[in-house]
Amino acid sequence: NVYDIRLANRHPMISFDHGRPAWYMKPKTLQDISDLNVFLSSCSDGKIREWDLRSNRSSPIVEYVNDFNDCPCNSFDISYAKSKLICGYDDGRLSIFDMENQRLTFTKKTTSRYIRKVAILSLMGGKVSKYLYGTNDGTVGVVNDCNASYAIEPCAEITQVCSGVRALGICSNTVRGKSEIVYGGTNGEVGFIRPVPLHL
Repeated sequence: NVYDIRLANRHPMISFDHGRPAWYMKPKTLQDISDLNVFLSSCSDGKIREWDLRSNRSSPIVEYVNDFNDCPCNSFDISYAKSKLICGYDDGRLSIFDMENQRLTFTKKTTSRYIRKVAILSLMGGKVSKYLYGTNDGTVGVVNDCNASYAIEPCAEITQVCSGVRALGICSNTVRGKSEIVYGGTNGEVGFIRPVPLHL
């Protein structure tokens, strides 16, 4: 359901039906953050759906589908600068989609069973974009962006940093001059990984 909170009523202005449980949503572009027109939502059927509020359509305008599975997609994030969509699935895969061309560009199977939170770091590591992910068994990993000019492979994966990753972020330590990963765990843990691991 989409509500306009300025109208001060409890009735949605429009409703979209996934047919199965929806997990998460996010505006598609930076402009949509302030003026929501298009947004993406994940679902228990493994599809990411793109909805356009301006179209008055009850069906999605685009569906992003991982060809390898149809299990729940429980997390995703967007690289607004590069129009990339990165998704995490319950079978431990993460996928990257090119939203401009609406196509799947990369899928990786992690050594962990689940991915519970995927955060995007569009400029991490310099010229090459890198993505940060966390899993419910306490694994934190970094993978390269999808680019035809080099092979796709994980940069680093650290296991059992906490009970299970529920939140991830990155901050720059101005004193040390290096980036650090901050994480939150399912048992209330909060910690740092410093410096950010960029290589195996």
